[in-house]
Amino acid sequence: MSVRTSRILAVCAVVSCLCFTSCSKSKSAAGQSQSASAAPVAHPYKDLRDVPGTVFDVSYTPETVRVDESSWRASLKSVSSDGNVFVFDNPDAKLSSLHQGSIMFLENLAVRSVLSTATRDGHFVVNTDRAGITDLIQNGTIHSEGPCPLRRRKSAL
Repeated sequence: MSVRTSRILAVCAVVSCLCFTSCSKSKSAAGQSQSASAAPVAHPYKDLRDVPGTVFDVSYTPETVRVDESSWRASLKSVSSDGNVFVFDNPDAKLSSLHQGSIMFLENLAVRSVLSTATRDGHFVVNTDRAGITDLIQNGTIHSEGPCPLRRRKSAL
């Protein structure tokens, strides 16, 4: 296998892992909020990092601020409809450390490039834009074995 093909497959694997680990939606109703002491949310996907034989050994860029799910769930109050603005109440130290140029990695939710932050009416507001895989991961190895169906299934009408 050529080096170029290996790199393309590695990037596809990273993107797949990020999609599976960073893009879940809470099953709670829109009007309900979860407290910090609530039981963990069941995710509608299988975390590939737990599959036997999977290697997920990465180092994040120095700009990356990784916030675990329980921390962001405890303080995230809203996200704009376009997904660019995040509003937190009582953010922990990691969230408070975000600044222009940071990469905000909210586990199982989002990876965003921070454009600006502000405190308004007691809320910590983070304005963001999309972040690329190279903004998040500096170096690493991601490998998984198993079926990867790439063909679209025909839907029954």
